[in-house]
Amino acid sequence: QEMWAGMKVVEKKGSAQLYFDGASRNNPHGPCGYGFHIGTDDAHSCNLIQGSGYAGMERSSNEMEYEGLIEGLIWATRLDLKRLTI
Repeated sequence: QEMWAGMKVVEKKGSAQLYFDGASRNNPHGPCGYGFHIGTDDAHSCNLIQGSGYAGMERSSNEMEYEGLIEGLIWATRLDLKRLTI
């Protein structure tokens, strides 16, 4: 169903699980990055989205884990899921 300005009414459906992690070598004075994975939470466990990022230097592993969570949540909102397990 079309709405104004090209927006659509979307029925949220399906469920998935979000996994994320972050790391910093020589915490916090080395190279650091994060990663995330979103997969279906049914018996077949299909990979929906995965990603990673490099964040340069001078950041802690805690900051990188938080970045992985945020990036995963951003991508999860694009999937129109009914439920997301973290």
